[in-house]
Amino acid sequence: MTFDLGILLGLIAIAVAIYFGLWGFRKDTGDKLSDIRDKVVAMGLTLDNAWALLKMHFLGQTGTVERNLRNLGKTKITAKPGEKTTEYTVDVEKAVLEQGLIGKLSKTTGLEDIEKKFFGDQIPTGITPVPTRVIVTLPCSDSQKCTEYMSTFLKWLDSTYYDLLPKIKDYEEPIQI
Repeated sequence: MTFDLGILLGLIAIAVAIYFGLWGFRKDTGDKLSDIRDKVVAMGLTLDNAWALLKMHFLGQTGTVERNLRNLGKTKITAKPGEKTTEYTVDVEKAVLEQGLIGKLSKTTGLEDIEKKFFGDQIPTGITPVPTRVIVTLPCSDSQKCTEYMSTFLKWLDSTYYDLLPKIKDYEEPIQI
């Protein structure tokens, strides 16, 4: 019986992340919600990295490109092609990405219309687990079409989205705790 070292290392990484994450909760969190959020985000990043290593080990290599965008700084784009979809992970230097805001601005600034031109009725989905990362799933596996769309998306993110951030924050009310 053979045992894969990659599986063992992945499981150990997940166990260590959970242990230290839970251990951190019992230390003086009190009623500070921001401390809890920071620890959950750290746990999530560690688990995400461990899971990504396991997926790369079993599903093969992915393509990664690094660029330096004018407003977002150093940006790393990783493509994970699938049978019918392609998943892109975009990591940016500045922590300005917000889940609801990206979706809302994509509708109001015309990005959604561009997405419909690329993909028809199926538009890409995106999640933002942390303010420096967005994971975009494209309903396409054609590398040329996906690359062309991601180039358009990154230009939109670095210009239109980034330029609208100060205007949006001026109208938001701060949350009182």
